[in-house]
Amino acid sequence: MLKKTRFAIVMLASAMSFVGLPGCAGPASQPMPSDARIETGHITGKRLLAQVDQSSSSPVSAGVGGGAISGGGGGGGFGGVGLGIDLTSLFSHSAKTQNVYEYELTTAAHQVLKINSSVDLKEGECAMAVVSEQPGMSRIEASSAC
Repeated sequence: MLKKTRFAIVMLASAMSFVGLPGCAGPASQPMPSDARIETGHITGKRLLAQVDQSSSSPVSAGVGGGAISGGGGGGGFGGVGLGIDLTSLFSHSAKTQNVYEYELTTAAHQVLKINSSVDLKEGECAMAVVSEQPGMSRIEASSAC
């Protein structure tokens, strides 16, 4: 009975450590560059720059293992159980195509900014942009601030 209890505790601890793995929490927001400024305005131009194929396969795997050593009286014993599952094939999907656009955002001060993004916005729509001189750090999104 003692062996079964220890085994159950080891299995429960293994399962709990799997649930608390880092990287399972979800996406983090992109950091704000030190030279960033926020601009709002209307989309006055939209041009398709490229179509990018993105593979959405996810390298997910899981493993659970346990072991117990016990001794007492004239004998000792060892017991162990392991289980490994590779879930990669369950999360593999065919490649998806994503459009990348060049947007022209005209601010209230009549400044025209050009920002590349995969966000799908419409001409005339109000938008907010984070503008930075650092490569790949400028971004744009729909806004109700206009």
